[in-house]
Amino acid sequence: TAAVTEYGQVVTWGTGQVGQVGHGDKNTCLRPRKVTGFTLEFKSEVGAEEPVCAVACGQLHTLALTAGGDVFAWGKGELGQLGLGSDPNGPINSLRPKRIQGLSLVVSVAAGRLHSAAVTLGGDL
Repeated sequence: TAAVTEYGQVVTWGTGQVGQVGHGDKNTCLRPRKVTGFTLEFKSEVGAEEPVCAVACGQLHTLALTAGGDVFAWGKGELGQLGLGSDPNGPINSLRPKRIQGLSLVVSVAAGRLHSAAVTLGGDL
């Protein structure tokens, strides 16, 4: 389960069996806990986090949309649902949020059982 606070922070709780809660481990979280890591490489302020305006939960993965239109993903990505590319050594999973490269000016995100979707400012899906 995921929610966005009034300050643009993401909190998650529930089963973390494949990292879908984004806390850097595979533990179950019984109470809402802040997720960190929504930073952009080109930010001038070291450690400054981009505010999040929306989250979407799939079966075993989670997406977060920042106020700047970037999308972060974490959890299980064996079928590409994280949008983080591919690896010949196996599926790309992530225990913490990672920015999806090449995706910007996003205004909406959705996550299903084994897929993810984003709509850009220009209306592209």
